[in-house]
Amino acid sequence: MRDGRHDFIRGFTLVELLITVGIIAVLIAILLPALSRAREMAKRVEDLSNLRQLTSISIMYAGENRGALPVGRRVTWVFDDYVWFNGNTWQILRQWGASKPIAACTSIRDSDVYFGYGDPISGSPGDTYLGWIYWGGREDIPDDTTHPAQYVSPKKIGPVDRNSSQTLWTCLCFDSVGQPWYSFVPHVKGALELYNTGMTPPPQGLAVSRLDGSASWVPFGALVPIRQADEIYYQPD
Repeated sequence: MRDGRHDFIRGFTLVELLITVGIIAVLIAILLPALSRAREMAKRVEDLSNLRQLTSISIMYAGENRGALPVGRRVTWVFDDYVWFNGNTWQILRQWGASKPIAACTSIRDSDVYFGYGDPISGSPGDTYLGWIYWGGREDIPDDTTHPAQYVSPKKIGPVDRNSSQTLWTCLCFDSVGQPWYSFVPHVKGALELYNTGMTPPPQGLAVSRLDGSASWVPFGALVPIRQADEIYYQPD
């Protein structure tokens, strides 16, 4: 028989509750950067897989065309611009297995910025944008009108004595260098950033593929800039 006394269940005190909330906040602060890094690593792995596919397609195309790489030079302007891509060539590459899902770097593809990569460009229907820069089959980039070419684009598979580098594809990244359009900067803490001027902070790195069919993640500091209308970046040999 009970003696009339009440049994009380002890709850949390305010201090204990605050300590618990603090511990949870610390754990979240520790885990969120780790999750962000994991997402970025997953993006890098996917980028490299997609670049290997595009590079394999480019090399297979060259194998059926006497070693000549797909033509990257834009169609509708008198000068080339590596940020643009030959729309006719893109349609040919699609016949060889290229597709819209691999047509852009993941930082660009997964962003809120959509610029119709792989689609004809209004006012320049022979050209397109991809979420990559293609360095093959291009017009060489001159230093100026009186000096030899500053960057020699690879035109064929084979000896690379004349080419400035073996770089074939890279993530689309450019510094507008004071031009009246945004700098386009992927892989900034896992995301795409558009800057009015400059590239601060810069990308952590870019996915790069080469003429030998390999692809790797290259830290941004190991890339070399080259200037057209914009400043773009390749991996030196």
